[in-house]
Amino acid sequence: MDPGQGSTKPISFRNFRDKAFFVDDLHGKPSMNHPSFPTRAMGVCPHSQTTATECGLRRWLRLVGGACLCLIATSAVRADVFSNVPEAAGYNLAYELAIPVNGAFQGATAVPYAINNAATAAPAGFDRVAYYLELTNAAGTTTWVYASMDAFTTAVTQTGLPHATNNNVSFQRSVTHLEVASNVAGVKTGSFDRCQIEMWHHSYSAADPNTVFGSSNTLFDWGDTLTTASPSGYGSFQIHNTVGRQVVLAYNRWASNSTVDDDDVGIGSSSGAQPDWTFAANAATYTSRKLVVLVRPKRFTVTLTAVPVHQQVTPRNVATNAAIVPITGTETTGGFEKAVLKVLRNGVPYGADLERTLTYSGGSAAFSFSPSITAELANYTFELYLKQGANSYLVRRISGVTAGDVFMWYGQSNAQARNFSGSANAYASPWIRTFGMSSDNATVTQAHPFWVEANGDGSLEIPAGVGQWPLVVGRKIVDTYSIPVAILNGARGGYSMLRLQRDDANLNNLADTGTTTYRVYNRLRYRALQAKVNTGVRAIFFYQGESDVNNTAQHMSGFGSLMADWQVDYPAVEKVYVTQLHVGCSTSRELPALRDAQRLIPDIYDKGRIMSTNGLTAHTDNCHYPFTGGYETHGINAFRQVARDLYGAPDAPDIDPPNPARVEMANAAGDRLRIVLRKPGATITVDPAALVDFRLNGSPAVLLSSSVTATGIELQYDRPVTGATSLDYLAHIGNAPGWVRNGNGIGLLTFSEPVPATSHPVVTLVSPTGPVEFAAGTTVTLQATAVTPAGTIARFEVFINGILHTAVNSAATVTANWKVPASGRHRVLFRATNSAGETGEASVVVFAGATASPGGVGNGLKVWLRPESGIVRDSAGVVTAWQDSSGNGNHSVQTNPIAMPDYAPQRFEVMPGVAFDGDDWLTGAAGMSTGSYTKIVRVLLSDFALTGNILSSSAASGTRHALFMSTSPQPRLWHGAIFVTSSASMTAGQGHLLTATYDSATKIGTLYLDGTPVGTGTATANTTDPTYQLGAINGANFMRGAIGEAIIFDRVLGSTERAAVEAYLATKTQAPANAPLVSYSAWSTANLSSPGNNGAEDDANGNGLANLIEFALGIDPANSAAPKPLELTMNPGTLTVRYSRPTDRTSISYQLMESPDLVSWTAVADQRGSVTGGIEERSYSRVIGPLPKLFYKLRVVLAP
Repeated sequence: MDPGQGSTKPISFRNFRDKAFFVDDLHGKPSMNHPSFPTRAMGVCPHSQTTATECGLRRWLRLVGGACLCLIATSAVRADVFSNVPEAAGYNLAYELAIPVNGAFQGATAVPYAINNAATAAPAGFDRVAYYLELTNAAGTTTWVYASMDAFTTAVTQTGLPHATNNNVSFQRSVTHLEVASNVAGVKTGSFDRCQIEMWHHSYSAADPNTVFGSSNTLFDWGDTLTTASPSGYGSFQIHNTVGRQVVLAYNRWASNSTVDDDDVGIGSSSGAQPDWTFAANAATYTSRKLVVLVRPKRFTVTLTAVPVHQQVTPRNVATNAAIVPITGTETTGGFEKAVLKVLRNGVPYGADLERTLTYSGGSAAFSFSPSITAELANYTFELYLKQGANSYLVRRISGVTAGDVFMWYGQSNAQARNFSGSANAYASPWIRTFGMSSDNATVTQAHPFWVEANGDGSLEIPAGVGQWPLVVGRKIVDTYSIPVAILNGARGGYSMLRLQRDDANLNNLADTGTTTYRVYNRLRYRALQAKVNTGVRAIFFYQGESDVNNTAQHMSGFGSLMADWQVDYPAVEKVYVTQLHVGCSTSRELPALRDAQRLIPDIYDKGRIMSTNGLTAHTDNCHYPFTGGYETHGINAFRQVARDLYGAPDAPDIDPPNPARVEMANAAGDRLRIVLRKPGATITVDPAALVDFRLNGSPAVLLSSSVTATGIELQYDRPVTGATSLDYLAHIGNAPGWVRNGNGIGLLTFSEPVPATSHPVVTLVSPTGPVEFAAGTTVTLQATAVTPAGTIARFEVFINGILHTAVNSAATVTANWKVPASGRHRVLFRATNSAGETGEASVVVFAGATASPGGVGNGLKVWLRPESGIVRDSAGVVTAWQDSSGNGNHSVQTNPIAMPDYAPQRFEVMPGVAFDGDDWLTGAAGMSTGSYTKIVRVLLSDFALTGNILSSSAASGTRHALFMSTSPQPRLWHGAIFVTSSASMTAGQGHLLTATYDSATKIGTLYLDGTPVGTGTATANTTDPTYQLGAINGANFMRGAIGEAIIFDRVLGSTERAAVEAYLATKTQAPANAPLVSYSAWSTANLSSPGNNGAEDDANGNGLANLIEFALGIDPANSAAPKPLELTMNPGTLTVRYSRPTDRTSISYQLMESPDLVSWTAVADQRGSVTGGIEERSYSRVIGPLPKLFYKLRVVLAP
């Protein structure tokens, strides 16, 4: 084996690949297992006839006399990189560098490689490059990392450290097919589609001019800016895992001439200030530092025409729950026998190897594989080899491939759904992936054609960003069905429908043209094509419309165009899930047309679905959402629809949002509407505060209450909704309470539905027009008019406390005189019935006897604003003043027409109120005490979005007083500052009694809500302002709602007094009880003095009429005369029989009978006549026939 002195023929020890050799300095004879080589004898084999196969991975020793010994590479390189990394076996050693503490490789100082095989490592070319960094610390612990990638240069010399003199190259680029191995925890290992290299001898800065995937503009990482002004500078030799967004290895500062700082070296991303170890100056912390460069000699030329990429989500066949992954290509070097495909599932061989015999024709051999993988939570790896005899050569390894479902998101910023408040990434999963990056930049869109794990908190221009609620939907699918999910989000905040359209004329153009043509659609389409999922998208989620600014025509036209384009570009789409806009973010509450059009999209497009956002927690900008209660909840709501539609989950009434099918009349009176829902059986709840969000168009009817039935929601109005054209549900902005939700918490969709035409009469009060107070014994004229849209008014009735008092037939006006009783509250109701039998009503409360003070408490009363007295309205019906009933003349007024509140009849049950809509108020120039006081207010707040001043100062300065809400449900007291806050909340849309007391001596204030103490506190000063204002403070900081009564005392009421006033107010709004009907027993007890003569058949007054007859006909038993119960009149050809009866009798029946012979009797139908003073006329008429005689009698029967 000794070639002899002077021999130039190398000796190859092929059979000793794992042994080390020692060459004796004196005799040149190798010996086995020597622990070291004589370092002075090391060099590079100079013999050109030595082939790369023989010597590419070997060290050479120069023997005495010029002989060379070709030794198997069994130094530390072989013991480390080749032992640690099996893949390295196919590579040849190019360079090895013992990294110094301070390199300063510049000028005449070359890089001192311990081994430099650049000339011989790959003389026939190479197709991959590998780097190995090994670090040993003082404790003897060795860490290492290995990274291989496709060749980024054709010269081996350029794979080493750049040098201004010896290797003047700079590489800053993306390189394909990264393989990483390491023993360092946290370093991401395996196969990756891309890496980024930054190799130069210059200085650099942190800014990222190239938008490298996941890089920072402020930190040194994998997207830095190269500075080429000087020949040498700091120096960078870095490899980065772009897909994993991580540094793989870094060696920096080796080109600096500074001797002050040590070089930087590191494995993985640094936990220090700079991820790529720049300025770490840490080389001295290691006792050994080694960098190895390897190249893989090129042995084949393979062109792959179909191949998956790392972490690819392949659209599954839903029927088979599997996907075909085609791998096809050609080999053109020649000499290979077979192409072999190994499939691994989670790292374990999956079935037998697939082999294809290669048949060369014209220098080319084609191969094709079509392996099938199951859609499951498993990663599949594909390894493609070329086989030549017993040798196999790895062509490509693709790992992390899955089969799953693909979804798209499109629209505006709420489809982007970035992190506004709270992270979504607890939902992150390696089984939810995205492709590329959403960007406004065409270059960036094209620069990142690889798959990565999805980031829920990111969106536009954020690496891997898919948005928060998309991530929630994806994770729910993964967890529920064990199906991997791909999400491509191409939404763009602030874009109208016009900007979201496909550019049909330039479909492959990805760049926007100024401010005229936007190609966001094209860019999303491009990503889908590059990801190879365009034909497998199962559903598209669409949330857009804010930037259409209530332009319904533009929105719907644009949506129709998108639907048509999606059918072409994404032909497998099964469903399009549309989100209805919420109020805010340019969406006006009062303009529901666009939102209603979105609601009806499923009626137009079979694939359409609709989801509500009403009731979600709003972000502080009232445009977007926080994660908790917002995007998270919306994602869960959307998932339920997806589970049902695409995965076979059972349907349920509460999966879809409550959605009206129609609005219909719910009663014959015409004052109740029913919202019939499309999904009967849903569990619907209506917050009382939600009533203000329903708008009835075309009718003055006021909504009083709601109820829920099995089929929908019923709305009760204060009168027939005659003239109503449509009913809108407007919803509202922000987080104020008052929502209509189903059992899953999904809000009622905003809608605008027509109200069926009604011909119910409309009754207008003439006298009195509202609650009024009369002295007992006063004879009052009661009058009302009625109109009916169809037919005529057939009957007009007046009821007092439920008892029919007056009635007229065929009249549009009814007038009655009524003597006010001695005391109490009385309800006067007018009811009109038209010729179709439809009715309309209006009522008013009359107070009998003067009320001198509220609840009998008059001491210290300064202001008393009552609903039954003193509300002054102008000709338009708006309130110009509310006069004080305390006798002090402390009236409240408003002279500015635009700030005048409205009169709201029956806003507080049977009592009216003064309605404030958020920009109006009434001012009292005096009446507020500057010392102690008690304020009592009946108030109903529509919402809590405004500051909500209820009863406060009108002054601009000084120590002002305020009873207000501060945009919350908890009322507060203010004297220059808040000093009491309620511990209890008010409910929007519901009337409350709010009492505030203040003691000027102790400066202690107390709040009461509906009679219960809810807060106390101490003010810093007494108020200095004697004025007051309803609905505002100094004409600002308004409330939205109504005030039913306001009272101010100049002292603190005692608990008994306060309770008396509050009880008075509480009782006042309740409808007066109906008067009881009169029974025979009660009548006889009151009117018949003789106990022995008061039976129904008795005749107590001896006038020939039984007591029961007198009771039934309203005859005074004190009158002993015998009135005729029946009166008969005859006109030519007609006979009429009449009788009268009171309207307040109970437990008695009347039947008029007719007979020709006093033997056989027949019941006849009498008709209602007029009613006066509670006595109704009844009559029966007939044509006189040939009968010679007719007899009539009235049968009165007392119920047992």
